[in-house]
Amino acid sequence: MKKKLAGLRAKRNGQRSELILERTASRLADALIYKRYEPYKRVSKSSSSRSFRAVYTEKSGCDYSVFLKDGRAGMIEVKSRQSRINKSAIDETQHHQLLDLKSLGHFAYVLIYISEEWILIDYLKFLDSERRSYTLEQLSLIGTRLKEEDGILVDLLENL
Repeated sequence: MKKKLAGLRAKRNGQRSELILERTASRLADALIYKRYEPYKRVSKSSSSRSFRAVYTEKSGCDYSVFLKDGRAGMIEVKSRQSRINKSAIDETQHHQLLDLKSLGHFAYVLIYISEEWILIDYLKFLDSERRSYTLEQLSLIGTRLKEEDGILVDLLENL
């Protein structure tokens, strides 16, 4: 039962984090931020409750594609944790997408909501450590704290 509640709590935290980024994106005039959805295939018809069964067709990759007015582009992977984040929170598909973007000169960030704070970290800085996990304090040394006001990350654009 505890595992089930912890999983539900983690899912809600993740949904909240993505909602904040989507609200922020809707307010930006100089950037386009698109949610990248999970690739799936229906395996049953819709029921009366409008739900259906589906299976994933592949790993989904990073959460958001970002295009800035100045011509830069890249991706952001959003993570939400209570007090510590493991490097392994980035799966293999996400890892390769972020590295490929960096190798082509684009930006690649991990946006982490941890201990009720937002931290934006360049992916190479996230990797560049012997650590297997980070606390908020450790993340603050390698990333940038962002301000959330009324459900909007007010300084996201200036930190990309």
